[in-house]
Amino acid sequence: MTQSLQYSEKLNRLGKKAVSWRENDTERITAAKKVLEVLEGSNWGEGKEWLAKTVELETNFELGTSEARSYASSNRYIFGTMIQSFLKNYVNRRDQDKQKVLEEGGIVSGYPGVSFEIRTTNKTIQQAGTDGEKICIVLGAGNQNFLTAIDVLNRVFLHKECVLIKHHPLRPWLSEPFEQIFDPLIQLHVVDQVLDDGVEFTQALIKSPQVGHVHLTGAEATYRAIQSTVASDVSISAELGCVTPWLIVPNLWTKKEILNAAKQLAAAKLANGGANCLSPQVLLVAEQWSQKEEFLDCLQKQFLSLPTPRAYYPGSRQRRDQVLEEYNQAPLGPDSDQVALINLGSRNEISNSQVLQNEVFGPLLAIVEIEGGGIHDDASEWLLEKAVPYVNSEAIAGSLSLTLLSPASSKTAAIQSALESLQYGSVCHNLWSVVGYISAQSGGSWGAHPFAADADKSGKGYIGNIFDIQPTLEKTIVKGGTVAKPVIDFSQQVPGFVFDALYVGMLRKDGSALRRLTSLFASRIKTTILRRPATFRVALPPPS
Repeated sequence: MTQSLQYSEKLNRLGKKAVSWRENDTERITAAKKVLEVLEGSNWGEGKEWLAKTVELETNFELGTSEARSYASSNRYIFGTMIQSFLKNYVNRRDQDKQKVLEEGGIVSGYPGVSFEIRTTNKTIQQAGTDGEKICIVLGAGNQNFLTAIDVLNRVFLHKECVLIKHHPLRPWLSEPFEQIFDPLIQLHVVDQVLDDGVEFTQALIKSPQVGHVHLTGAEATYRAIQSTVASDVSISAELGCVTPWLIVPNLWTKKEILNAAKQLAAAKLANGGANCLSPQVLLVAEQWSQKEEFLDCLQKQFLSLPTPRAYYPGSRQRRDQVLEEYNQAPLGPDSDQVALINLGSRNEISNSQVLQNEVFGPLLAIVEIEGGGIHDDASEWLLEKAVPYVNSEAIAGSLSLTLLSPASSKTAAIQSALESLQYGSVCHNLWSVVGYISAQSGGSWGAHPFAADADKSGKGYIGNIFDIQPTLEKTIVKGGTVAKPVIDFSQQVPGFVFDALYVGMLRKDGSALRRLTSLFASRIKTTILRRPATFRVALPPPS
């Protein structure tokens, strides 16, 4: 059977189910519970080829080594726990929880160690989706195993759509765990999947008359191509990333704060070879900050001391070297995974820089200096009158996520004002914005800011908002304590056996004494890594 005939039959089956699926709340809850049972009760993550393929794609580790096993263990746990978190929160949500949030700015459980605070607006923006017998195509992400799974769960349960998954050409082997974990949805004809078969295949797929919506996590170029391909009545939602600014507040920093901030930034940049939609790409510092050189020196040392992952994503090394050549610096070469740290100088001297307008999606971090911020200047004034307006402008492309780092000496009111003013879908204080993505599985949101200066540069719509907070959800603010005592140390190398314990304890629940003991052990480890209890807050707009 040809791919085109195969997907045509799958689209027809999904279309016949679409109306009843959208209308039956009880069936959706029951199905979510069944998927959760499969996740927690089957062997989808044990001795599987897809984990070996992940190691081969993303690392230089030889299969069978302890490094390879540890990498596979961490990937398996993250993949499973992201799916589990979404399903548990979806199944357990209650009308009274939403009402409490709406009426009182209520607090419900989230991930340990952080607070998720939603901001809403009176402006209404309709979230795109399907109707009638139309179905949704989810185009799989190429850079992380769990992204496509989370996209599918959002479209199926929150948007009430039947979904056909088209896997990314880099990760065709994800069809293996998807077939097992999503089996209850596949049996209901709510979900099905096809492998990638080239550009023409994908174009024909999204132009199929049964398709009413397309969702992707990917590149802006792909998004623009889809816009020009689909019929006018087909809606699109997309998460496209951005140049992900990190903003350093120029108050007085202790040596410990500088070290912890540098560790956090370096670890975030190194993760996955820089191939993340939330990988830091632009570091903004005050030009006259008295500790600027000390911080940058410490950051460089962290890049040298931490392990350098493989920059495996297609074109990532080349895009890094193109930026270096733009600034007359020697390229590092197609075999180098090294992070290039490049200082662009004062923002007033930068003109049409590609690194501020396009995702490198690889190992490069650019430094931009904003005038002021000296020892005799008001750091709060620098932050609110110079830095925030600059990162909100079209000079810095995209609006997906931003991290703001501030020392204990900063004024609380100024920091809060900045967090409220930043026009990014996820604004993270003293934490890498990967926690912003995590928040979307627990009641927060993840997506472009709907009112950003450069419109849909980071995509359109969002994932998350499990409690269906209305009116329009604008952004999620994530707070992570102080730099001196970080909630999560992303630079810490966690042994593989820890992730094995977490996998068994959190995802395998067959009631055995051994697993109960391992679960207790895993819980203690998790509590150590993520130190404080979490809160989830929602701030509503004033009445219109």
